[in-house]
Amino acid sequence: MGQGMRRGPESGRRNADPFWDSGAPGYRWMHLTEQLAVSKGLAAPLQTRALALVAAAIYGATIAAWDSKYAYNRRHPAELDSSVSTAATASASPSYPSEQAAAAAVLDCLFPDQTAAVDGMADQAGWSRIIAGVALLAANDA
Repeated sequence: MGQGMRRGPESGRRNADPFWDSGAPGYRWMHLTEQLAVSKGLAAPLQTRALALVAAAIYGATIAAWDSKYAYNRRHPAELDSSVSTAATASASPSYPSEQAAAAAVLDCLFPDQTAAVDGMADQAGWSRIIAGVALLAANDA
């Protein structure tokens, strides 16, 4: 299983993914953008441009996601079914949609040779919330 899809030592136990559950969604994507820019040997102005484009994408996607969260007002899995255990604390905001992987499309454009890796990270980011029990599958599809 990939990062974000780990199972704990106890059967059926949910584990939060410390990589994707380490702060606001943009935190990891900005770090990953910086790593890609440096590993590609981009000049400083191009590194700054890449970071600015990803930051703008995250900002726009966050506004759209939060607007939709309150428009749809969907509850978290544990609020729908009390038997669902969570490995991470569900936010006080509604569950849907997720803004976890907003930067992937921009990174795909900036680093087309890394599309498979970036899309894999976007899947991991989304699935980490589902497996932790704090989001529904529909949150990733939005």
